[in-house]
Formats: sequence, structure tokens, C-alpha cells
Amino acid sequence: MSWHNSFPFVARLVCPAVLVVSLIASAQQPAAPKTDLDLLQGEWSMLAGTANGQDMPEAMLATAKRVCKGDETTVMIGGQLMMKAKFTLDPSKKPKTIDYQVLDGFTKGKTQLGIYEISGNTIKFCFGSPDAERPSEFSSKEGDGRTFSTWKRKESTSPSAPEPSEPGAGKKPAGAIAPDIKPEALWDGRKRAPFRALDSPRMVRASEADFLDENDYVLGVAAHGESRAYPTRFIWWHHVINDQLGQPDAGGEIPIAVTYCSVCNTGIRYDRRLEGRPRQLDFYGLYNGVVALCDRDTGSAFLQVDGRFVTGPLLGATLKTGPLLDTTWREWKKLHPETLVMSPDTNFAKFYSPREKPEPRGYNHFPAPFFRPSMTRTDNRLPFFEKVLGVAAQSSTDGPMLRRAYPLHALQDSGGIVNDSLGAAAVVVFLEPDSMTASAFSRELEGRSLTFQSRKGPEGKPAIFDQQTSSRWDIEGRAQAGPLMGKSLVPLQNHISQWYGWVAYFPETSIYGRSDPPQFVDLTQPGTMPTVAPPATVRVQSTK
Repeated sequence: MSWHNSFPFVARLVCPAVLVVSLIASAQQPAAPKTDLDLLQGEWSMLAGTANGQDMPEAMLATAKRVCKGDETTVMIGGQLMMKAKFTLDPSKKPKTIDYQVLDGFTKGKTQLGIYEISGNTIKFCFGSPDAERPSEFSSKEGDGRTFSTWKRKESTSPSAPEPSEPGAGKKPAGAIAPDIKPEALWDGRKRAPFRALDSPRMVRASEADFLDENDYVLGVAAHGESRAYPTRFIWWHHVINDQLGQPDAGGEIPIAVTYCSVCNTGIRYDRRLEGRPRQLDFYGLYNGVVALCDRDTGSAFLQVDGRFVTGPLLGATLKTGPLLDTTWREWKKLHPETLVMSPDTNFAKFYSPREKPEPRGYNHFPAPFFRPSMTRTDNRLPFFEKVLGVAAQSSTDGPMLRRAYPLHALQDSGGIVNDSLGAAAVVVFLEPDSMTASAFSRELEGRSLTFQSRKGPEGKPAIFDQQTSSRWDIEGRAQAGPLMGKSLVPLQNHISQWYGWVAYFPETSIYGRSDPPQFVDLTQPGTMPTVAPPATVRVQSTK
């Protein structure tokens, strides 16, 4: 199960839909048009569709609209432009063929090949994935990347008739909202998306976790004598888990929220305590292409990336972050052999990604049409979907928070250790290359700055050592051997993200190893979606 499967039509509807390339000619003409191009003119609504073998949800079909004018077609979802394309037809082929050149949208610059068939007031299309080969029959099966859809000529309506719209897409949320938030971009998906938060999931010991493979990714948290792991195969669907962490006799339980946006690959832990009591977080929708949450009691929208409530009674309140490690099950067990792990034994197990097809580790495109309208800005210094570790540090006690993006490929090229400074703050960033696990800490410890380097460890593998004492450290900033054994570095706010999701929230960010100024793009203007260049290759080493 994934975003693609929850909204099957999304990733491919975008192209195919547009490919739907339009429709029909004027129903009021006394004689039927004689060419297929004539028949395609006008506006159509979707009757049914299948993408990758999955039926498209009725709620999604209700807002799908295709319009064809001449040899150009557009696709609208909830009143938002998803795609514009130029097409050519060849009705002499069997089946008839349609070629599509995408002019605007998620797959701008791509080609999509399809087939079509017109029968009276209906038309059916079957398209392959962008730049893939043309289908030879009208079908869509799991894994083939094809979209098969049927459309009906839309009856003429009064010009004043309202267009169907997606809740929250292009509409302003009711009530107070933070002044820096673009109301039309805060997408409320609670009535459309099936996602649900999970409270206090059943946890089992590592020895009982036969439902996990060694290379499965987990979000690991530890505090007050207890460690817990939340598999991303499960949490991706919930987006947030409300839980407790810690032993009563080792500092007490902490009410935490483990949050995850699978599209941006962003996991962040929050302390749920606010105004003297713990809050329960639920799924809300999207903002800037990243999941947005909300308070269960008040409905106040909460931004996962910057940790603040931006609407409703809790407007302006913030939650504190805590350390979280996005790593493999193998690595987490090495660090925390006594860990507990979330069991898939829940009422939502049917929605979780299967072992053989885990949720992607970040995407190279938006998997649903809701994402693009939620974007407000980006920056062209890095590719849109480049994976980075975002780090925040204060240069002084009362100084401003400074932020820097560390591209994962740059951390790889640096040997997995970067000694750096953010203003006056001495920081270090670690990368474990086998699992691509990254973390960031202050280099200040007991009044002195440490400098870290990679040396051979006890097993002959590269390990982290400080130059000052030759103590050996782990990826969580804990000294495992040497004079500083038992000491811990202070963790900095940090999380994995794709570039678009980091820079949209923190446009003032710097980039490690670069000094070029920001290159802002205002995405609230039509046709401003930047060309999506492929992200830099990140070499994931074998962990077998």
C-alpha cells in the first residue's frame, strides 16, 4: 500500500488524464462531427478508472475534469490545473493512438503514449507511464504503470454553476490563520484521504518482530530507559502515532507524537505536552507538499516540518521536538538490542505496505494531484527532490536559529563525517553509509570543541573518533569507548527531507559547501512549477 495505491489515479491520472485529452464536440450541432479531433473537443467528466490495477476512488473521480481545445488538453482536479498537454491522433491505427507532449504540470517535458476509443458520448483511454511504451489493449494491471479510464461528455451547465472542488484545495480555511500561511495552499484532506492517526500501538520485543526484515526502515526513539521503533511500512499510512516513551522509574513517561511524511521522507518526533496536558494529533492534509496534522480536540492545523499550530484555538502554539533516528531495523537493533517495536496487529493492517513492496524512501515526483496546489515556493539551488539532512542550531543562547541543508550525496563524498559551524555554533554531521542514516550534534562538550574523523574501528570497519581524546562514538552521538566513554553529544534539531520540503518552510537556509544566494520561485503563480531535475545519486551500500 502506498500513496499510489491509496489514490491510484494520482501519479498516472495526471498524465493519462490529461491524455484524456479531451472530448467531444458540440452536442447541439445537427450533424455529428466527422473527425476524432472534432469529437474530442469540449469538456468531459470521468465515469470510471483503474491505475496500476487499482480502482480510482469515487471521491476523486467526482472532481476530475478534462477540457480539449484544438490540439491541446488540460486536466483539472478540484479546480486546480494538474496538466496541460499538446496531442496528436492517429485514428487509422488499431487500436487508435494518441501521443501526448506535456506542456505544464508534474511531468512537464515528458511524452505519454496511449490508445483511445470513442463511442457516442463516451470515450475510453489507456495510457502507459510517461516515456513508456504504448499499451496495445484497454487494461490496467498491478505493476504495469497503465491507466485505463472512461469519460462521458459533460452536459452543458449554466455559466454560474459552481465547479466541484476538493475540500481545502484553493479554499481558505475558516477562522484565524497564521499571517505567513497561504490559506489556499493549506489542503484539508480529512474528507478525501483515508488516513487515520494511531494511538498507543501494541509493542513487541525485537525477538518477536518476525514481521520485519533487516533492511526495513524504522523511526527509532529512545528516552528515560526505553527505546521504541516504528516501521515506516506501517506509520506511512497513519502519518502520526500518539504514544508514550520512557520507564516510570527512569524519569517517567513522555507523551510523544512520532510523525512521518513518506513522500518527503521526513520523520520528526514531538513532545505532545502543551498548556499542561498532552495533545492528540490527527491527520489533516498537506502544506508545501508535506503532511499537515491537526489537534484532535480543537481541529487546529499543525505543520509537521516547523512544529507549530497555524489555525484555530491553538494558533501560534508550538510543540518541542526530540531526537529520532531514521534507520534500518538492523542498525536500530545494534544500537538498542532491548528495543520494543510497533506491531502491525492493528485495525488498519490491511493498509500497510507489504514486505515485498515497502513504501518508497522518498519520491522523485508527486504521487497525487493534491500536492502541487499545496506548494507556495521553492528554490532552484538544488533539484526539487534532492534528499538532504536539514539541521538547525542557535549560534548563541539568545541568537537566531540558523539552518543548513546537507545533501546526502555531499555527506557521502565527505566520508560520512562533516565538522562544520553554523554561525558561532560548532556542529558535526554523521552519515552511516550502509543504511544512509544521518544525524547532527553540537561539537561542544564540557567546555571544549571536539573534531571528529573516521578511523578503523574494532571490526576493521570505519568508525567515528574524536581527535582530542580518540574516543569512539556511534551515530547517536554516544561515546562507546575511550576517555569520554558514557558521554553524549547534544543533539541538534535535524531530520531527513527532500529539498522542496525543507526550503519551502525555511527559505533562509544555507547549503553545505555552497555560498550562492537563494533562487526563489513563487509557486502560487500559474505555470511556475520548476522543471524537476533528477536528484543526485545516493549510493546505498549493501547491508547483507
